[in-house]
Amino acid sequence: MSPARPKVSVVFPCLNERESVGACVAEARDAMRKERISCEVIVADNGSSDGSAAAAEAAGARVVTEPRRGYGFAVGTGVDASRGQVVLIADVDGTYPLDEGPAFVRAALAEPDLVLGSRFAGRIMPGAMPTLHRLVGSPATRLLLRMLLGIRSSDPHSGMRAMRREVFDAIRPVTGSWEFTFEMLVNAARRSVRVREIPITYRKRIGTSKLRALPEGWGFFRFMILHSPAFLFIVPGLLAMALGAAFLGWLLQVDRSIGSANFGINSLVVGALATIVGYQLVALGTCARAYMDTRNPAQIPRRRPWFTLERGLVAGLLLLVAGVSVVASVGARWLASDFPQLARSDHGLAIVGLTAAVVGMQTIFSSFFLSLFVRDGQS
Repeated sequence: MSPARPKVSVVFPCLNERESVGACVAEARDAMRKERISCEVIVADNGSSDGSAAAAEAAGARVVTEPRRGYGFAVGTGVDASRGQVVLIADVDGTYPLDEGPAFVRAALAEPDLVLGSRFAGRIMPGAMPTLHRLVGSPATRLLLRMLLGIRSSDPHSGMRAMRREVFDAIRPVTGSWEFTFEMLVNAARRSVRVREIPITYRKRIGTSKLRALPEGWGFFRFMILHSPAFLFIVPGLLAMALGAAFLGWLLQVDRSIGSANFGINSLVVGALATIVGYQLVALGTCARAYMDTRNPAQIPRRRPWFTLERGLVAGLLLLVAGVSVVASVGARWLASDFPQLARSDHGLAIVGLTAAVVGMQTIFSSFFLSLFVRDGQS
């Protein structure tokens, strides 16, 4: 007969933390025992070479091994091995107040929330966090997270969080590194899982930190920008389109001058290229947003009720035919006039027509690609 399911599984990702792992396991077990909360402690060893696994087992933890190096991989493997109703995740370096774990468990049992321990809403002990991280790095990432993804959190990097097991399964990140913490918040927002913050005390770590500021900082920024197609693709694309279209309209008929600077056919070509590249960026951004929405299918009809493949094809064909017609009319006049040098206005019309034709072709093929994610406005 299998043992009764514990109320909580405490999951510690671990890489060479022999000095602290035993004390953290004991602190977590003692805290749950005092509150009469049945628990198991799982240490997900991420390739330790200092005897961390043996120290964890000696303290009463169950050790599972994750050979792929990375915080996210270790947490995922630890949770997969858990049996508790609630999962409490924390670092095993002595920084997080495991004696406050029962409060996280009660909060997670009361509501299907992601319960996040906030160091900035609580207290950071002297020497616990580098000044640069505290005053620059963390505020910058909070600001970017709000600007790019619309997520407000006082401590998105926090390594102490709890949730019901089914909530973890619903918002489970796929990244294997430190971005795991950010992705969990992003997935929670997409699935309408509320994030509840509990102020905590952050203590000075035991042992040497594994965090590398520049590589991990780039990893966080890369994750945020890749998950914000509006800022990565659509905003730059719209700016390029606006500038390109303005150049096309301004230089369509005649050359222009501003002071000693002259703008002619070459500038008109630059405007055409800017319009085409900008439109392609907008199309890529639309497809990227549709792809991101496949992780939350309920958003697709709300965001793109207007799109069908047929509408995209019709719009693209109209642009293509219009552009080809303009170019053909210029060519017909040129042929009928026994191949004279084209007038300046005809040069402008030909370039505008070619631009419209290329944008029409982009619309046709982008519509096919977008339809892979959105079918008749439905997921």
